Amino acid sequence: MDADVNTIYSSEFYRIIDFKCKCKQACTSRPEYSKSFNISFIRKGNFIYKVFRNDFDAYSGFAIIDKPDSEHAVEHCYHIPDECTIIDFSDEFFGMLRNSYKIEYKSFFSNQDVQSLLVIPI
Repeated sequence: MDADVNTIYSSEFYRIIDFKCKCKQACTSRPEYSKSFNISFIRKGNFIYKVFRNDFDAYSGFAIIDKPDSEHAVEHCYHIPDECTIIDFSDEFFGMLRNSYKIEYKSFFSNQDVQSLLVIPI
């Protein structure tokens, strides 16, 4: 995937990443692997986020939540490059989060068939 990727903040618990795609034509990326728990806020653009058995229609204002060790591909249907702000959490933070909310979010964190969620803003 051709993109400008810049870390704009980093700490022991997370990194904030500015992602600007440079894709100018309709295409599908090769499978990409996410090693960490992360949240991607889509600032601009539209793409299909292909993860496990789901294809999410992701566009401006939405957020994607990925569990660690997930694989996805991105399909660009339009000629408008997307821009995202990604919060990439450390393994230590993810462990604390998982332990703290194990009852309330059990279906997401423990279900191996759910790798990612597309969150629609309210």
